[in-house]
Amino acid sequence: MSKKKNPNTALWDKVFPTDPAYTKFVKVGRGFTTIDAYYQVKTATEVFGPVGLGWGWDTDETYTDGVVIVKMHLWYKHPDTGEVSQPVVHFGCKALTNKSGRVNEDAVKSATTDALTKALSYIGFNGDVFLGLFDDNKYVEMQQQKFEEKAEAPSDDQATLMGELSMEISTAFDVPGLQALRPRLSEAKEKLTKGMVRELSTLFINRMESLPKLGFQKEEAG
Repeated sequence: MSKKKNPNTALWDKVFPTDPAYTKFVKVGRGFTTIDAYYQVKTATEVFGPVGLGWGWDTDETYTDGVVIVKMHLWYKHPDTGEVSQPVVHFGCKALTNKSGRVNEDAVKSATTDALTKALSYIGFNGDVFLGLFDDNKYVEMQQQKFEEKAEAPSDDQATLMGELSMEISTAFDVPGLQALRPRLSEAKEKLTKGMVRELSTLFINRMESLPKLGFQKEEAG
């Protein structure tokens, strides 16, 4: 019996997984994983709609003791109900100068990005990173595979072409007939996903290895 899904975490569950391709491990102290800020904006836009229409934020800046503190008020329209949320509040902080004493011109931008990342995490975005799941290499590898497969979801045309080529390979009667398919297979590489190309390559090799045996059996039968 499948576990009943909690409607309160429907949005959380949707935005919880993170594509490892948009993360970076920073070797400072014990080390930690950072998330590409623009990837987060893209993901939020996919869920809520364009910034300013489906979601957005307001900020207040405070300067004190050589740092800038950005207070963010994040809002969004729920993708299912259209209801506008109450502000999700979080803070970002950045030093106004670097270690050499030079002015950090990106201080406000960096603090705003930090606040945005943290505010989105309260909704569930990239929850696996914040829960420490990216410390597990097996989990990261599993996520890489899932996102690669998702990115390679075949179109109807690709599925049709894949079916045709698979059938032609499987029904090739002899080695010359199979070899004659090479130009078409080579051309198809530009049209199919990497996974499809790998599958066709395996099918081609297996068929090639089986043909001499099939031919021998046929001669024996004759």
